[in-house]
Amino acid sequence: MQKILASLVLWGFISGAFGATPLPPDLVGIWASPSSKFNGEALIQGSAIYLDSDGIGGAIAGNGRDVLGYRLVVTQYDLEKGVLNFDYTEQGKVLFSVTMIYDKIRKLLVSSKNSEERYERYADGISANARQSLGLEKRDDTTPAPITIRKNETEFHPPFYRMRTWEFK
Repeated sequence: MQKILASLVLWGFISGAFGATPLPPDLVGIWASPSSKFNGEALIQGSAIYLDSDGIGGAIAGNGRDVLGYRLVVTQYDLEKGVLNFDYTEQGKVLFSVTMIYDKIRKLLVSSKNSEERYERYADGISANARQSLGLEKRDDTTPAPITIRKNETEFHPPFYRMRTWEFK
């Protein structure tokens, strides 16, 4: 009996350690730094945080030629305080953790350490194609929700390069 109980407790800790915190619709989508440039959902230049409703996402930064990205796992969200904690992971290992504050009035994600680091909502969802391009696992639910993308005010002609399955020419 003690072995069964110990196994259940251990399984609970292990599954909790790898599980992400689901997010409300207000936080789901693509959050971009003010100077970011996109081609659809693909970041070309600047930085962006991709958050899906299952609490899995990515953080991407690009300079117009190259992009760098990490997988994100939301570990906690405090609805009342607007505090969002997530881990940057690579190959299943946590590299570091970040805390952001969701400003409900201004509709911004702001770094808890640097108020100048802020992200505006660029899109209110992430497509299955974007998840695949970010290297994220497929969602369990297959019903795609319509995605609204904010108009990109800057004209930008991306250079030739490939980001996983996204091609730019």
